[in-house]
Amino acid sequence: MILYHGSNTAIDGIDLNRCRPYKDFGRGFYLTDIREQAQRMAARTARMFSGNPTLTMFEFDLEEAQSSELKVKVFKEPDWEWARFVMSNRDINTTQPCHDYDIVIGPVADDTIARLLRLYTENFINEEQLLHELTFSKVTSQYFFHSEAAIKTAETTMNTNTAKFLFEGISADVVRYLVERNDMDLQEAISTFHNSETFVKLEDFSTGLYIESPAYVYDLLMSEL
Repeated sequence: MILYHGSNTAIDGIDLNRCRPYKDFGRGFYLTDIREQAQRMAARTARMFSGNPTLTMFEFDLEEAQSSELKVKVFKEPDWEWARFVMSNRDINTTQPCHDYDIVIGPVADDTIARLLRLYTENFINEEQLLHELTFSKVTSQYFFHSEAAIKTAETTMNTNTAKFLFEGISADVVRYLVERNDMDLQEAISTFHNSETFVKLEDFSTGLYIESPAYVYDLLMSEL
């Protein structure tokens, strides 16, 4: 599978010592299988710390990791076990690391869920109320790499070609949209897109446009035309 990391610069190598503690699954390197989630993180990081929104892509084989000597934990949903695990990792009064898993996969404790966990730890809601709220929470996923051995399972990166890979995919989709939605033949669609300012911006990787969705780039082209 392909996993994504969104930041303000490409990731050429993973240094666990630079990772921040007290996050959902502890101090380690985080990826997601949801491209849009990584895009949002890249844009947010670039706004906060400058730089360009950048996606770095990694290949990861979960079955291979699970069949190795690595300790892998998978949380399929935000249940009580997951909640206790997240609260322990986020607790500055708990000795860290508080687990010995190499890889952890499970839901993200976003701002809404983090607020619920805080309400529980401050005794404003009980366990039953917490679980009830978690049941109806919309969650996204994250992949956590905690050890050097775990990092090696995701070492096959495509970061040097990521921008080109995404650029080519978006270009193909935009041309297809022009054919399907604007009643153009293939040559006309290619010519229209390649001679546009939108294409120039997409081709300039410093703009970060290549991490947007094909639909977004198509809408940008339509506003230009």
